[in-house]
Amino acid sequence: MEENKYADSTFLLRDIKDLITDNISLIGDSIYFKLEEKKVLTYTLNFLFNKWNFKYLSTIVVIEKENGFELKYIINSTTVKQNVIVEVFLGKTKPVFTSIDMIYPVAAIFEKEINKKYGIIFEGNPETKNIVSNYIEVSGEDS
Repeated sequence: MEENKYADSTFLLRDIKDLITDNISLIGDSIYFKLEEKKVLTYTLNFLFNKWNFKYLSTIVVIEKENGFELKYIINSTTVKQNVIVEVFLGKTKPVFTSIDMIYPVAAIFEKEINKKYGIIFEGNPETKNIVSNYIEVSGEDS
């Protein structure tokens, strides 16, 4: 009997709809959804990592818009035969975001490069720790 490669993704889609968002698209072999609140990104990635075995962060794509940045996190699982693309929006006025390197250690490298190119600060990333301190000092903001 041939293995149904989408058997797990049916339940995955149901979990995403029930727990995260019902605004999901299928693009090729990828499941795509946009988070309305950036603060739920770590919850979402942690959930996908632990429950659905999305243990691999392929990349973080940044698209610069007039009023901010779209960050797209592309993750993979060896169990579910589909990629997941999670998008969040970050405004330009205060480009500070939470690092996900505690879930995906490779994220530290991506975040460092994104910081160099776009100036986005990832709090909690050991590679950008001094940059975060300098930003808070210069802007006069408290943590």
